Amino acid sequence: MKVDFKISKGARWVSAAAFAAVGLRALFIAPVLDSTDAVNFALALRHFDLRLHQPHFPGYPLYVLAAQPFAWIASLPVALALPGVLSSALLVGAVYRAVRGRAGEAAGILSAWLVAVAPPLVEVGAAPGSDGLALALFASAFALLFVATERGMVLRPLAIAGGLAGLGLGVRPSAAPLLPSFFLLIALLAPGRRPLTTVLCGWALGTAIWLVPLVGLVGGRTLIDLGLVHIAGHFSTWGGAMGASPSVSGLGHRAVELLRHSATGLGPAIGLAAMLLLLYPRPRPRRTALLWAAVALPYAIWVWLAQNVERTRHAAPLTAILCVAVALAVTHSARGRSWASCGAVASAAILLLLQPRPAPWRRDAALWIQQHLGLERVVLLGSHLPRVAHFYAPALRTGQAVDGGDVARVASALGNGVTVLASSEIPALQRSDLQLQPLVQWGGRTLYAAHFVGKR
Repeated sequence: MKVDFKISKGARWVSAAAFAAVGLRALFIAPVLDSTDAVNFALALRHFDLRLHQPHFPGYPLYVLAAQPFAWIASLPVALALPGVLSSALLVGAVYRAVRGRAGEAAGILSAWLVAVAPPLVEVGAAPGSDGLALALFASAFALLFVATERGMVLRPLAIAGGLAGLGLGVRPSAAPLLPSFFLLIALLAPGRRPLTTVLCGWALGTAIWLVPLVGLVGGRTLIDLGLVHIAGHFSTWGGAMGASPSVSGLGHRAVELLRHSATGLGPAIGLAAMLLLLYPRPRPRRTALLWAAVALPYAIWVWLAQNVERTRHAAPLTAILCVAVALAVTHSARGRSWASCGAVASAAILLLLQPRPAPWRRDAALWIQQHLGLERVVLLGSHLPRVAHFYAPALRTGQAVDGGDVARVASALGNGVTVLASSEIPALQRSDLQLQPLVQWGGRTLYAAHFVGKR
């Protein structure tokens, strides 16, 4: 008997998009660790301890577990990036499957390619962090919800979807704000008690797989105490939530920043989609558009009000949904779909390859201090810089500074015998009681020697 394995044209396009996604993210892996979170994860690979912020609360246990095998064969930056890089293929496939069932093959393929090359998603997927893997798992969970309802309410995909959402929280527990979107989609696609119960059972099992061992390892009381401290900090100036900018103008600025980080590199693609809608209008699938809006809105409100909008990784789920919106607009126009699809993907890919890569200035600052100033009578203050500097120069004395007031207090207490160093990343560093002497610059960041000149 002859078995003929045929691969559909759509499958070839999506496979190519998956390979492109993995290749582009591998190309953008940073060779060094240059953020607090990345250093915390690297230390967690050596010794997992939430009390020492290795990593910080809530722990990200499944991400650390996923990165651990790669740490045996690769450098720490590469090991921490590989879970996000490899899971990008899963992300591409999940987005394709979620879109194809209700919007057609062309929309699914274009969505997959845009997700593969969108600059914010490539940045997040190549970063030494948990965001890329968590996004892939949640995208798969959402895709399974669509699959289950397309087949006349099949319960097994619903249970698996809930389990993947629970596992996604184990990769990145701070992805919990995606859950309202997840359960809202269930209510829209599969109203009724049985589908919801099935999903909740799967979600409870997926969550228990990582939460029970984490509680046993850290201790329930310790986990609660660390959580309360972390939540209090999250909603302060340090965390970048709405409390840092409660005014109307501040909220407007946050909205602009959120849109900017979500749509980076997708401007031409969005322009092409808008142009097609204006030139070649055609009745569009309103229900599909409303479903994706329902997925986006709860999470968008959360990021706008309660997250640090300056960080691209927080907007990554919205970028993926924006890619789907562009694909829906392009492929449901009356004319021009082929050239607009190619133009949307090509423009995003070109802007991705042209964007400058950030220099590892925090690592460079630590090495410069070690080489030029020595470490004996130096104290380095900053927000993210101290953790990275201490990782590369363990003998360097460091401390956290929320604003310029903290720098002034430390400089006043230590006196003239110790050189206090402060980085320009500290908010409100320019003060009348501080004299700042520029020492060196890296990519727009300045390292100062801070001298207290006020009254002691």
